[in-house]
Amino acid sequence: MNKPTGDERVFTANTHIINFGTWVPDEVIDNGTVLEPLFTSLSLNLKNMIMKTGVEQRFRSDDSITPLDMAEHAVKDLMNRPNTKDIKITEIDTIIYASVTRMMAEPSTAIMLQNRLGIESAFSFDVSNACLSFVDGLIIADSLIATGRSKLALVVSAEKGARVAEKSLEAIQNREAGMECMAALTLGDGAAAALVSAENSEYRSILAFRAFTRASRSAYAHCCTLPSTYEPMRTDSAAMFEGALTNYPPMLKSLIKTLGWEIDDIEALVPHQASLKIIETGLKSIGYPIEKTRITLDQYGNMASVSVPFTLSRLLDHDMPAPGSKIAVAAFGSGLSFSMLAMEVI
Repeated sequence: MNKPTGDERVFTANTHIINFGTWVPDEVIDNGTVLEPLFTSLSLNLKNMIMKTGVEQRFRSDDSITPLDMAEHAVKDLMNRPNTKDIKITEIDTIIYASVTRMMAEPSTAIMLQNRLGIESAFSFDVSNACLSFVDGLIIADSLIATGRSKLALVVSAEKGARVAEKSLEAIQNREAGMECMAALTLGDGAAAALVSAENSEYRSILAFRAFTRASRSAYAHCCTLPSTYEPMRTDSAAMFEGALTNYPPMLKSLIKTLGWEIDDIEALVPHQASLKIIETGLKSIGYPIEKTRITLDQYGNMASVSVPFTLSRLLDHDMPAPGSKIAVAAFGSGLSFSMLAMEVI
């Protein structure tokens, strides 16, 4: 497999995140209850599997709720935050819908959301890159704002991963698939949104986006595949584990070193919520304590592209890090693609 070069460029970011909005459905899926019959029939240790993945429960949206509905819920939560209530929705000039789950092949879900929000004119488009979709959307928004092509960008993601989990579970039960579908059994539903502006804008923000790295390793291109969100997802878990742990720790160390930060300077680390085993092994590699790591995987499952913004929002809402606190994000998605982000609380 590809080895990290250790010289990924660190790019300066030029934007502020005004705030996040999130949404999860009402239906809670107890992972142990759902999976127990399967694991009993296969003579597998369910407790051991749950301990490795870290997923105790996740959420499922009703079939009548579309990704567009979910995205709108997240945007409504975003626009009802204390520092966003006075921002008119029509001030948004860019909408980036960044997700695996889309409404249809065309038009873009972003334009459908634009219409739903009542915005007559905007630069709207979709970005889809597995679990890294939202982070890629954030990086694109940063670029558009830095070059003066956007003033206020909305990045949104909605994922119906529970549907993929159900299809994967059915495939295993019907003997149409085996262990390659097990990783999909951690997927859950949710939505997240963020407003992004220039660092010198008139908007009151909560988070400064300082810098990032970005890389893709094509040797892992076929290690996790999902033909559509109505089909099972098949994963070479061993290869994905090896790819994640070979690449993201050195990339994160490089980002921190370039910024002149020490690992102890980081108040909180937000990893992609794919597997507790990957999170714990990665933390050990970079020498960072799990006590300072924000984890939502246990209660919400792997929400794919929603996981990073959702977890960042939970960190800012509930842990309330002080202004000036440094936050690191370790994001990755099937492909494999990686992005390490450096942020500071304002």
